[in-house]
Amino acid sequence: MLVCFLASLALSAPPQDRSTELESALALAGANRPAIEAVLAHYAEENDAEKLAAARFLITEMPGHGRVDYGLFDAAGNEIAFDALAYPNLDAAQAALDALEVEHGPLDFAKKALVEDLQVLTTDALVANVDGAFRVWRERPWARDVTFETFCEYLLPHRGSNEPAEDWRGPLEEALRGPLAGLEDDVALNQVVGLANAAARERVGFATLFYLHPTDQGFAEMCSNGRGRCEDITNMVSYAMRVAGVVAAADYTPFWGHRDNNHAWPVTLDGAGRGSAPDGRLAAKVYRKTYSKQRGNLCFQLAEGESAPPWLDRPTYVDVTDQYGPTSDVEVALDAGVSERFAYLCVFNGGDWKPICWARVSDGRATFPSLGRGLLYLPATWVDGAVQPAGEPFVLEAQGTVRTLRSDPARPIEAALFSATARAAKAGPDGGRLPQFEAGQRYELFLWRAGWHALGIHVGGDGPFVVHDLPANALFWLVQEGSRRLERPFRMEGGRQVFL
Repeated sequence: MLVCFLASLALSAPPQDRSTELESALALAGANRPAIEAVLAHYAEENDAEKLAAARFLITEMPGHGRVDYGLFDAAGNEIAFDALAYPNLDAAQAALDALEVEHGPLDFAKKALVEDLQVLTTDALVANVDGAFRVWRERPWARDVTFETFCEYLLPHRGSNEPAEDWRGPLEEALRGPLAGLEDDVALNQVVGLANAAARERVGFATLFYLHPTDQGFAEMCSNGRGRCEDITNMVSYAMRVAGVVAAADYTPFWGHRDNNHAWPVTLDGAGRGSAPDGRLAAKVYRKTYSKQRGNLCFQLAEGESAPPWLDRPTYVDVTDQYGPTSDVEVALDAGVSERFAYLCVFNGGDWKPICWARVSDGRATFPSLGRGLLYLPATWVDGAVQPAGEPFVLEAQGTVRTLRSDPARPIEAALFSATARAAKAGPDGGRLPQFEAGQRYELFLWRAGWHALGIHVGGDGPFVVHDLPANALFWLVQEGSRRLERPFRMEGGRQVFL
């Protein structure tokens, strides 16, 4: 297995490049370099070729891994004091955050600093992690089919995301020793998964309050708080799975394509590193976190000074959307005059278009692979840190066909709008639909045509919002005044709103 793994590394980068990357990692360690080099010396003296190769992998890929703290900043870059955990629930924390925005203007969470693992991890901590991972891989019967490459990527790493680096193997090994000891060699893997999940869930559960606590919690903090967001829970589950000898990964969608927000979740993989979970089956894109850098990712294609949207500029993820269900490759014709080297597809999320994947531009066209179906997309470019529409929005239907939403004013339609949201329509006494507008509230209708264009305002009352001379085959958006603009866009079909 070791030979196969080293061969796979050779395919991704020439051997001399791997040596250069290891040297670069050691240089980044700075004053902590002796501690990192001592790990390599330890396994060289131990004369265990697999452990030495694993330690080299761990260290070579370590740059960029570390603890990241987030802060709340205003438009001028000033940090504004805010601690979501000082409030009893999400509503109270959101109200406090809204008050701060009234005082300081628009605020956003941003990274403050990265504390590189290379510069702080001790020899003992790294050796304990490597030895613990090998003990699991070599001793758990259900881990026998795990390849060395998959082991290094998903069982060996000492961290899950950007949380503080701590010893979680020791406490979880102790917690799982009894439950795992009584299992037969041919035990069904889902039984092992259940035990590992139980150990994780005993330590941390979900709480919406942590949506406003973007700094990832460490193992001790999760055990103390007993709550966290999906990222925290995914990390805890990953720890428990690694200790149990189950190959698991953290999958995520940066932005849902059919609703607001994002999501991350743990997924159990086979010995070759493939797998899926129900959480991601409605996603436009599912990405899997890796410990190693993926040299084909966008960040490695950018020229000096060229930027990319957040999330897509990361080096450590792979696209696994096609492991979650039917997908389609879609070629898109971009607007005339697009000169950028890369194009993006966006989904509508949080009241705005958010880039979800990228592709190279060639002769005014871009082909986006493995798109989740049944969702709305918009082609775009990234210019001066902002999304620039670069084509017509389209719906990739569940059957894989593409429906382009190009508004056609030559075919005017009349529409009766009954809601600003995708809630199921209520039936009236006569069986007809009842409008779902709040009495006295104002609702503004927008049409998409290379941007949102206001068409008119409706004041909620007894009847629907009737609009004349709307263009056919168009994308619309109806927004309640004073809302957080989380309403979904829609198209008209058969006289009804079809929310997207």
